[in-house]
Amino acid sequence: KDFQVCGRLIGPAGEHMKRIVAEAPDAKIRIRGRGSKYREGPSNVESTDPLMLCVSAASAKSFETATKLVEDLLRAVQEDYRRFCRNHDLAAPVLFVRREKQ
Repeated sequence: KDFQVCGRLIGPAGEHMKRIVAEAPDAKIRIRGRGSKYREGPSNVESTDPLMLCVSAASAKSFETATKLVEDLLRAVQEDYRRFCRNHDLAAPVLFVRREKQ
């Protein structure tokens, strides 16, 4: 069975994304990169960048709230993945959260 990282980030019926947006109402969250199925640009293709969650918001307060919640979610999914790897006798890669402001 596959781990389904995007599904775990989104949550059942989108509950994880909905919770973040409820706490940071003007925030927008997009999953993009390899495996995201998010098509972008004029060529309408998935990016070859590593999988990432992109956060934008109209206010600094919403941005900070949303990024903290996203970081918490990423850490929880990483822990789930470590457990998944242990249960399937797989070597777990070293994963990290990187925050970039643009």
